[in-house]
This record gives sequence, C-alpha cells and structure tokens, in this order.
Amino acid sequence: MRTSEEAVRRERDYKREYQRRLERGLGRSLSRSQARGHARAGEASITGRLSLAERKLQQAVSDVRGGYTTERAARLNEVSTERLRRELDRIGGEKRRGRWVVANDKRGFDVPLYTRGQRLKLKVNYTEAAKAGGFMSAVGSALTKNDPAWLKPFEGKGVFDLAGRFYVFETHINVLRRLDSSGPKPWEEHYKAHGELA
Repeated sequence: MRTSEEAVRRERDYKREYQRRLERGLGRSLSRSQARGHARAGEASITGRLSLAERKLQQAVSDVRGGYTTERAARLNEVSTERLRRELDRIGGEKRRGRWVVANDKRGFDVPLYTRGQRLKLKVNYTEAAKAGGFMSAVGSALTKNDPAWLKPFEGKGVFDLAGRFYVFETHINVLRRLDSSGPKPWEEHYKAHGELA
C-alpha cells in the first residue's frame, strides 16, 4: 500500500513554482527581489509590517529627533551607528554643528483622523502627523471628560495629506461621540512610520 501511495504522489516542480511567484510579483509591479520574497535594502517589504530591526531603527531616529546623539540613540536601540546615519541621511536629516538633525523628514505616516463626519486613515508627513496626534488626543480627553472645551483650539484647523489635500478637524462633540462608538479606538491603531520616502 505504501508503494502505491508513493507512485501516486507527484514530485514538486520547484523551478516552475519559483517562476510563477516571480511572474505574479512582476505583474504587481514589484522588483524581482521583492517578488521572490527577499526585498533588498531600501526596498519596501511586500508584507507591509516592520521587522524588529526596522522598529528599533525608527525608534533610534525618533531619539535623534528628541536630542540624543547618534551614538547614544544607536546604543540604546541596539542599532549600528552607521546604519542609523545612513537612515538619517535617507529621510532628509542633516548635520548641523557636528550633530545630526531631522528637520525635513521625508517619510510618510498613517494616522487616523476624524474629519467632516467620518473617520479616515491619512498618509501625512511628520509635522502633520504631530498635529493629527494632538487633535486625536484632545478628542479622547473631550469624550472622556465630556468637555467640548478641549476641542476649541482645533476649530477651523486641520492637516494636509501627502497629496496636498486639506482635511479639517471634526470638532462637533456629538459627531465625535458617534464616530468614536463605531469601530476601533484611535489609540488602538498604531501611527506607523513607513520608511518610504514621500
């Protein structure tokens, strides 16, 4: 019986499977290395998730923005100093008086935002992500404390996405209550740095 099962079982054609994987990937406008599942340095992973090493690198960039030296930020996050410097150069960092400064961050960030009666996920630059984060934090405080005064500083203001479209902040407390009760909470979604240039 065992011999008949082995006779029926087909041998896998690895070369053909590999070719199909490449064709599917190239059909999706991926590079050859992305299509085969091993993206090169600087290419986006097709999974979209950041690896542990990438998360450490992004935290080190954040630490440099917060005032740490590249050496200290690299040591704290267990990242090579040279790798951190290459990343800072790639995203638009520059050296000023012997220290790296991230003034013009070219990365895109996904942020949730309440705007015009709907909840959207926008891709914005670092400055706009900070504004959106401040607004969403104020929304959380306004809803928890039932105090619309938290929203006053944001009336008539908003953020620009990477395409240059403006999204005004939703400041009506009742609309925010409705939006907040439908779907996951904004703080459950992560503000994700893509690492791809804007």
